[in-house]
Amino acid sequence: MNQKIIFSAILFFYLFASNFVFAAEFPPEITISPENYFAGEETLYLQGRAEPNTQITVFLKDNSGNEARKWLVQSNASGEWSFISRDLFKAGQYSLSAGVQKESGMVFSKEKPIKISLSGVFLFGLGISFKNLIFALTAILVFSFAIFWTFSLKLKKAKRKIKKEVKEARSICGIVFENLQEKIKQRIELIDNQPGFTLEEKKAFDDLNKFLNAARFSIEKEIEDVENLIK
Repeated sequence: MNQKIIFSAILFFYLFASNFVFAAEFPPEITISPENYFAGEETLYLQGRAEPNTQITVFLKDNSGNEARKWLVQSNASGEWSFISRDLFKAGQYSLSAGVQKESGMVFSKEKPIKISLSGVFLFGLGISFKNLIFALTAILVFSFAIFWTFSLKLKKAKRKIKKEVKEARSICGIVFENLQEKIKQRIELIDNQPGFTLEEKKAFDDLNKFLNAARFSIEKEIEDVENLIK
């Protein structure tokens, strides 16, 4: 009876110690697909196993061992976990590893190498894939063309309106000056209440007529400049 008790105790302590060591030392597993990743064109798929319902930290390190990116994932009740990323990274040789936090510290999986090729550009520290870049440039071109087209239509409409206004202004200007000359002539003739011009009246009329012709010429020149400008 004592032997059974002793054997059970030894077995219990052995299983307890085995489970403790297993829990303390069991590292997570990680599988990478693809191992040659074209950032900006493909999806990086990571999966593995760890203890059930455990938070896993996935580390991406560059060739110098510097941390380039870090993600947090959670394993399910079966200990399985997965993660996908479409992030852009600078091209180069990297390594991926998964780690879980234990009481004694972080326990890591074996590092897996991954080669990253960039299908995009980095602008002001922001990675942009070629597809998104082409889409953005296309959108800018379409938007610019729409603005230019709208502006052209408004400009054509404005030109037609200005041409119409200029034509009317030229016509009104001619009529106004002709009427003004006729009115001046009539007023001068009425100065002495006699038909026809005296020498002084004729001189005054000629002086006023020269002034009116000069003013009319100046206005018509400005109208002509506007017409040339909108052609």
